[in-house]
Amino acid sequence: MGTYATEVEQGPFAVPLEERLALLAGCCEAMQQRPSVRVAQAHMSLFREKKWFVSSEGSKLEQLIVENGGRIMATAVGDDGIFQRRSFENHAQGGYEFLLSLDLPAQAERCAAEAEALLSAPVCPSGPRTVILGSSILALQVHESCGHPVELDRALGSEASYAGTSFMTVDQLGLLQYGSPVVNITADATLPGGLGTFGWDDEGTPAEAFPVIREGRFVNYLTSRETAWWLAHNHAPTCPVPPLPFSNGTMRADGWGHLPLIRMTNISLEPGERTWDELLADSDGALFLDTPKSWSLDDKRLNFHFGTEVAYEIEGGRLGRMLRDASYTDRTPVVGSALAKSGPALAAVVVCSRDSKSVQCRSLCASYATLLECRLTGDPNLPSLNDFAAPRKGQPVRRLRVEREALVARQVLVARAKESARRLHHERLLLPAEDV
Repeated sequence: MGTYATEVEQGPFAVPLEERLALLAGCCEAMQQRPSVRVAQAHMSLFREKKWFVSSEGSKLEQLIVENGGRIMATAVGDDGIFQRRSFENHAQGGYEFLLSLDLPAQAERCAAEAEALLSAPVCPSGPRTVILGSSILALQVHESCGHPVELDRALGSEASYAGTSFMTVDQLGLLQYGSPVVNITADATLPGGLGTFGWDDEGTPAEAFPVIREGRFVNYLTSRETAWWLAHNHAPTCPVPPLPFSNGTMRADGWGHLPLIRMTNISLEPGERTWDELLADSDGALFLDTPKSWSLDDKRLNFHFGTEVAYEIEGGRLGRMLRDASYTDRTPVVGSALAKSGPALAAVVVCSRDSKSVQCRSLCASYATLLECRLTGDPNLPSLNDFAAPRKGQPVRRLRVEREALVARQVLVARAKESARRLHHERLLLPAEDV
């Protein structure tokens, strides 16, 4: 039994509709002050979900999740027909105070000015270059090139006809060198403010944090009860740390009428210690790319192509000339190995569509990451509490109560054993491969 609720200071639905519309209208008016801005868009998303989960194992869980956020987009058109856009978007779990903290009117003015400036900016040159990825494009890169490939149902082929499979196959668990030693990626469903944060998933498994990539090595999948049990009994014998036989709590549905499936929680590239100024000072001749514009990946999430709204040359430790129409392409392990350093933590959001429905996921990443020479262009034997829901004929009520209490006590012991196993498993994952 338990409850989970988003921490909210000001309920977004309590704010009068007129006040919310006035905020959006003001943003559009600010963008339209620029003569070349032909299309001005301002969006606000408010979301409240109340869940009740009751299972035959005795779970009685209640969750109230509140999310909100906003988006600004300015599209500028030049006399020669060229058009460019600049946008800003962020969402989080929380109250209306989060949306106000985004300062959408200021973001609107900035986006309009930059969209207009892009009309006269030169096209980004092609060729191998070191790049620094801004937080929003970095979040998308992590989400698409690591978050989706480690969904175990995808790796096992159960979504091949719709969402594709994964190059991170079962035989590579614990062995694949996904990236350089500075690459550490974590799945954390307990992170405050995350769109992938909750108390329990939709199988009743408690939320947890666990490593996916440690020091560049692939160490964990996102699992369900069924797939975790299968993996524990079918992993490659060469896997240095055998996976646990129970779920890490990533099964989620978008409503009562849909089956849950394995979905990302908050997927984070762990931050480094470099500041923004230090990254720039160490990156003369590199390019800074920011804000997703387009993206394409193959059905195994191995090859990718990402386009960004804006790029800047880095000269003398500072951002220099603005460039337009920048894009970069490569293979996921190549980019992971090229990641040399990252900046402090910063949140960015990725809104993803999977299984014919929209579900929001949050990727919290290092604020920036430098890529070198990137090419631009459960236990099935447990009895159910329902087995003891009512006295069977000839069975005393007192005996029924004792059996129920014994079952609950056993479930508490199982939960404690699982938590102990998880801690030991995570500690072993932190060891170098040769020491396991």
